[in-house]
Amino acid sequence: MTELTVTQPIVFVRDGATFANSRDVSAFFEKQHKHVLERYDRLDCSENFNRSNFRPVAYTDEKGEARRSIDMTRDGFVFIAFSFTGKRAAKFKEDYIAEFNRMEAELRDRAKPALSVNQQLRIVAEARKTLGVKAAAKMWGDVGLPMPAAETRHAPTTSDDDTALAYAAIARTGSASYREVYRRCKTIRAHRLKLALGRLEEEGRIVCQKQSRGQGWPIVTYHLVQSKAIIAAKNQASEIDEMVMKTARASGGAPKTALYRAAKNRGWTNEALMERIDRLVGDGSLKVSYFHHGPAGGRPLTIYIAPRN
Repeated sequence: MTELTVTQPIVFVRDGATFANSRDVSAFFEKQHKHVLERYDRLDCSENFNRSNFRPVAYTDEKGEARRSIDMTRDGFVFIAFSFTGKRAAKFKEDYIAEFNRMEAELRDRAKPALSVNQQLRIVAEARKTLGVKAAAKMWGDVGLPMPAAETRHAPTTSDDDTALAYAAIARTGSASYREVYRRCKTIRAHRLKLALGRLEEEGRIVCQKQSRGQGWPIVTYHLVQSKAIIAAKNQASEIDEMVMKTARASGGAPKTALYRAAKNRGWTNEALMERIDRLVGDGSLKVSYFHHGPAGGRPLTIYIAPRN
């Protein structure tokens, strides 16, 4: 039987994967095909590896007789060709592996959409506009573009622990300003905390409320979603509002801690209280003031002031 002669490594694609046939391998390495099949028959590998990397294929020889050959993946080829020794064999193995790499790279390129750089940038810009900076940061890698230095701080590095800690900081009182959440999550860096809060908002577990206070940054407050206390607060709104306004007027300004104590004595939760306070601040009935009574950078005292009629 005449053996094939192959001067270049032959690698082909079938069912979305790259293979080399044992007949082509034997011809390239100038070995008899039966010797390559003998090496395959003596393989000391697991059944799972054999099934994943070798596929028996029948062919008809020059005499019209049915013969067998083996299609092998790159890992299968390495396993078979491992025992081929000598400088020449080493060079042949390098050539075959290089051809596998080239074909697999070509296969990956075929699977990628043919988008220009400008099209890819538009995709990222749209993701940032509609889904936020976290989604845009992820898109840089998805479209195969290097992430700009300005976007690296938005890279999605938040963990489940960060999210759980941020949620617990808000659940502690039912509502909390960003400053309070930041203070309660001292182990989380600022950019990771913002990612965790954004993740909680995306999951619908919290809502963010922003209140303008004139010049400067608005007050950002986070509330738990679908809280029973907030529902109860709507039913007790007039009572809570009356208590808050009366307390704030009586002493020229009510500290948050004093309002917490007053609400506790009446059986109201801090969450219900803060929901009503936020609404009173939002409509201008209450004003917020911060008093620093300790060293610079320490925790300020939050005071709510009710203007006298």
